[in-house]
Formats: sequence, structure tokens, C-alpha cells
Amino acid sequence: RQLPAVVRTRAAEALGLGESLFERLLKSGVCCGGDGFVQLDVQRRMHSNLAWFPSKMFYSGELQTGIDDEERPPVPGMRWP
Repeated sequence: RQLPAVVRTRAAEALGLGESLFERLLKSGVCCGGDGFVQLDVQRRMHSNLAWFPSKMFYSGELQTGIDDEERPPVPGMRWP
């Protein structure tokens, strides 16, 4: 599953923009659930402290961080605890 889209207007929702592309493809029959799509369970973009919330709320705690926080380069001008 993908995180749901942020839909801010009823018009956008009426156009089906609240569904992800993959949900629309499945619903329309263009592809089936067993067509090779897999749930990715490793993320490498967020610091583990930031990734904790989406992992718990959207992925049943199964989203893992694929890089140690100590390996991340510092962001210029931003202090991190």
C-alpha cells in the first residue's frame, strides 16, 4: 500500500485523486495483486526518529530504516540532536 494522497478539494476527490495510481490500476483490472507488486519495507530517506511515526501508523510497524543515523551526512545549517 502507498500512503494516501492528500486531497484538499471535493472536486479533486470526485475525480478519484484520493486513490493512488496503483489502487486505480488494480480497481480497473489493468493489473492484479499478484503481478509482481511488493510492499517495500525499507526506507532510506528519513532519519529513524522521523520514520517511526509512518511506520507505526501506516505500515503496522514493519517499515525499517535501511541506513544508520550515524551514517547520514549532516544538513548544512541545521543542528540535529
